[in-house]
Amino acid sequence: MLEAVSGLLIGHGTPGPSTVVAAARAFIEAHLDDSTLDVETVAASVGVSARHLGRLFAAQQGSVGRYVLEQRLRRASLDLRDPSMATFRISDISYRWGFASQAHFATSFKKRYGRSPSEFKADVLPP
Repeated sequence: MLEAVSGLLIGHGTPGPSTVVAAARAFIEAHLDDSTLDVETVAASVGVSARHLGRLFAAQQGSVGRYVLEQRLRRASLDLRDPSMATFRISDISYRWGFASQAHFATSFKKRYGRSPSEFKADVLPP
């Protein structure tokens, strides 16, 4: 018998590591806007312990928290490049992708992309 876990079909029993990580990634993608998203919530969504999920991610992705941060930053960078989002404030974009603090967003963004969100937006979208 098959059941759906975060949009993936798996057989009953213990799913393989790749299946669990893929299901966790799909859950994360669907919930990036939730500032309370954490490893425990993701693990519960795919039916494993947070510790086990952490081990699986470490083998394939790094860490769950790092993956969530990278996906949030990626989505925010897409919004900052999007001309249809030009009227949105940077704080709106940061909150849209689950950053509870604009300062944390700005620091993480600059560390990842080498420019502040406002510099990034100005470089991509001329005034």
